[in-house]
Amino acid sequence: MIKIELLDAGDAYFPSDNAKKYGDVKNEAQKKKCKKVYKLLNFDPWNEATRYDDDDLCDYVLENPEGAKIKFEFEGFSGCIYPFSMCYALKASRDTVEVIYDAHPAALTETDYWIGTPYHYAAVYGAPPEIVEFLILKNKKGVEEPNYYGRTPLALGALFRAPLATMELFTSKYPTAARIKDKDGYIPLHHACEHGAESGVVKLLIECYPPSVYVAAQYGMMPLHFACSRQSASVNSIRALLEAAGDNSLCKATDMSGHTALHMALMGLAPYEVIELLIAWCPESVWVKTDKKELPLEIAQRKRASAEVLEILEKMMERLLVEQDK
Repeated sequence: MIKIELLDAGDAYFPSDNAKKYGDVKNEAQKKKCKKVYKLLNFDPWNEATRYDDDDLCDYVLENPEGAKIKFEFEGFSGCIYPFSMCYALKASRDTVEVIYDAHPAALTETDYWIGTPYHYAAVYGAPPEIVEFLILKNKKGVEEPNYYGRTPLALGALFRAPLATMELFTSKYPTAARIKDKDGYIPLHHACEHGAESGVVKLLIECYPPSVYVAAQYGMMPLHFACSRQSASVNSIRALLEAAGDNSLCKATDMSGHTALHMALMGLAPYEVIELLIAWCPESVWVKTDKKELPLEIAQRKRASAEVLEILEKMMERLLVEQDK
């Protein structure tokens, strides 16, 4: 019997009551300088065609540090954040984040209700390792803080597919985060598998806490269920989960609706290689019915799976029947 010991997220910090916002600035000269900082940062981090100019921001704040001490309502963001957090969303250079930090060090620990601290922004927007290292250098405890939803930077990095190098930094300082549940009952491995994190990240999270492969989230969904239910399901991630278990127990595990990993893979139109792997690990799963009495083959037919998927299911079903008769 695998012993699973998960942790609940601690209480999150609240945004500072005394933080100065752009609307609080009354001096016209200062307001003009702050507005310039706003314009230099007000870009959509997800837009690859963004016109953000790192050098311009760095040079301007060096000469006019006042703007780094003000919270702004950037377009597309909920609530007010400091320029320091926005720099992590925009993947600013190490030189720039150092300049912004020096202008207002208190921004390092400031949070919001939407994403969290700069550490959380780094995770969500896939900040490069060199500027994540700067955060850890200034305060390594920052990787331990949960946001309003009970998610650590590691959890958000798993959810938003942060680069492996960044995730390695988080786990090197706080591997315990791999077994912390958020308010929805998810651990980082659930998020990584559900949202298609690279296989290296999945392996990293398993290494941090091997029993995590057995943890059920909402509706009895295990990491393997999530990993299999994507059309772009990664065979390497799925193999890592299966190998961590060491046997076919994960393949036999069902969610609240009686779905095995094979059922999920067929419903999600996962690649043939995934179906092949699941059947190889647990051949008898081809005869397991869901709570609605639906066999994997029937799901495959309903979802109009490829001929090779139908063939491998049919052949394994026939083989098991023959072996049973013997």
